[in-house]
Amino acid sequence: MHKGIGILTSGRDSPALNCAIRAAVSHANLTYNWEVVGIPYATQGLLERQTVLLSMHGWDLRGIDPLLNMGGTVLGSVNKGDTLAHADDILASYEALVLDALITVGGDGSLKIIQQLGTLGNWHLVGIPKTIDNDVAFTEVSIGFDTVINTIVDAINCLTFTAASHDSVMIVEVMGPYCRSFSTTLRDCWWCRCNFNS
Repeated sequence: MHKGIGILTSGRDSPALNCAIRAAVSHANLTYNWEVVGIPYATQGLLERQTVLLSMHGWDLRGIDPLLNMGGTVLGSVNKGDTLAHADDILASYEALVLDALITVGGDGSLKIIQQLGTLGNWHLVGIPKTIDNDVAFTEVSIGFDTVINTIVDAINCLTFTAASHDSVMIVEVMGPYCRSFSTTLRDCWWCRCNFNS
């Protein structure tokens, strides 16, 4: 039986979105022979019934493999609007696209909205948590978090030499709207480093 699934990325940017898209397409195509369509700009694209066929040999002769090294998301993303106000239209669009399931790569807000829509429309859903804040419930480590921590650690390592050469102290501020994942993880990384070096 032929199956068609959709995939969309929603919310703020995060590392490894294209890797998640590639992994989903690769597994669906090669393991199950399912067709995968990308839905540009999240629920906005779903509302407008926009799709792009994604396959292992799509776009050009190299297929989707180059996605492994590309930042951002080739599907685009949105992080605005009152999606649930358009719930009926989005549900109708989902049915018109004849999707058997929907994969959503998103943060806590995006996944909650898609879950509400999926419940209303009786959709088959897969949620892939992605957020640099690592604040999706029941998720140990979300897509993007490890990359951000390593980027911050690399930046701090570079600043260490500058601070030492000027006998200075530097304060580094990192973002994170509601949770302390950045600061506590960085503290733990730095504490381990200090203990190993002493």
